[in-house]
Amino acid sequence: MIVGHPSEMELQRYALDEPGCTAAMIGHIEQCENCQASVYAYRLVSAEMKRQSRPAFDFDVSALILAQLQTSTPVPARKDLFLYILIFGAFGLIGLPFYFFRQDLSKMLMGMLPEAIGLMAMTAALILLFSGIEM
Repeated sequence: MIVGHPSEMELQRYALDEPGCTAAMIGHIEQCENCQASVYAYRLVSAEMKRQSRPAFDFDVSALILAQLQTSTPVPARKDLFLYILIFGAFGLIGLPFYFFRQDLSKMLMGMLPEAIGLMAMTAALILLFSGIEM
């Protein structure tokens, strides 16, 4: 025998498919008046839902919906050209200091511990990863 009452989902499963339930649950439901009342209500609702006819429209719903949908026009590639130029320009401006100060950067990195460089690289990679996921 089970401890406590079965959940609502288990009672619904019993009401719709009694052979698919466990013996302990069937035994509890057969002895418990509250559970029997819930199962009776679920069976009644299920029977009434099966008796109802499907709704039928006297007009074509798909034609009405399709008429209201807006068709999207493709964006010409020239409008995106400015955006690409802006992105590549930004990368160029960010990369210029690295190019001009490459000898100083290499000297600075040579004096650092490899663990510190690895931690900085992992931190930068995680920041880029989470920023990309957020987008």
